[in-house]
Amino acid sequence: MKKKIMILTIILVGCIFIGGCGKKEDEGVDKRINLSAPDNIKVETFYSVDNSNIIVRMTNNGNEDIKDLDVYVTYPETTDDLLDEDEIFLKNFRAHSTTYASLMLPVDENFNFYIPSKINLEIKTDGENLEGIADTSNMVDLVKVTYDVEDNIIDFNITNNTNKILGSVSCILVYMKDGKPIAADYIDALDVEEKYNVKRGVLYSGEDENPKYIDYDNIEVYITSITDDYVETNDDEYDDTQNDLIDEEPIEEDDDMSWD
Repeated sequence: MKKKIMILTIILVGCIFIGGCGKKEDEGVDKRINLSAPDNIKVETFYSVDNSNIIVRMTNNGNEDIKDLDVYVTYPETTDDLLDEDEIFLKNFRAHSTTYASLMLPVDENFNFYIPSKINLEIKTDGENLEGIADTSNMVDLVKVTYDVEDNIIDFNITNNTNKILGSVSCILVYMKDGKPIAADYIDALDVEEKYNVKRGVLYSGEDENPKYIDYDNIEVYITSITDDYVETNDDEYDDTQNDLIDEEPIEEDDDMSWD
């Protein structure tokens, strides 16, 4: 059965934002999380059903667009230096809109993900640590995203509405169940010309031969960043990011992980 999910068009209009930032007590934020965020950003936190990620839902309640957004998480009690922090950059967060970020949780000595007792979550809007990300604030109607889901395969398409190659288009796919996010996956398209297509398997656990697909109601897509910096690339190296993409295999999860 073919299920048409949504058509999403994004308009990017940059506006410099300067706002206060400090410790917040937001409803919808897990009590284990020490949150620092601007007052005009409503923050809600969720955990993926396999406890591998923190999913952060942010709503810009201000009247101005936010040009740059930095979502940074640290786990002060973990002893694994490789998984003691994670960071996501977003651009052009429109006023009165919602977006998401998904950040990896740490693993224990048996390499199983877990939710630590203390989590520091910081959201910044001043553009700090965003050097090298191109400014797209002067562009509007940059891209249109469409996708269908059939037989647990997501057919994902980006249409470039500009007359130039976009350096990158980053999107987050948020799996929803009963109105809440239960998992998330990123798609990063490089050197996007007129069209971009990728086929991505729905998230699942278990063996490839007998996958257990995540139980979701629908998928929401949010464009988190677009850059207009074109970098010369080797065609052979980046064949899998262009129009003639071959089908990708579903994302592999650890056998002992369950979406229950």
